[in-house]
Amino acid sequence: MLDLMNEPPKWGRTLRTYLILIWCAKNRETITYGKLARLTHEHQLNVSGIHLDPIYNYCEANGLPRLAVLGVNQRTGVPGDGYPGPRGTIDVDRAAVYEYDWWNIAPPTIAQLRGD
Repeated sequence: MLDLMNEPPKWGRTLRTYLILIWCAKNRETITYGKLARLTHEHQLNVSGIHLDPIYNYCEANGLPRLAVLGVNQRTGVPGDGYPGPRGTIDVDRAAVYEYDWWNIAPPTIAQLRGD
């Protein structure tokens, strides 16, 4: 069993962020960075660079839709300037994330999120 209490907080929170995002995808929703920070007990509001970038990289490395696109700036409703994906494909990427059956694959391990 995975024991998130013994993982460095960053990686446990990154895995939690992934799980929250697949729930959002199932419900065809986006989620603000602030809400992600609250739900993962992250004290920094910069969840994009901390948690969403590893998720983006994991999805890219494994040929999955860009799940991190669901994390958005509260004011603009789109990913912030730090989003590593192409800005011109945000709507297409979001549609692909919504259509993908995230519940039919195992979530990544922390080692996979770290890129080990």
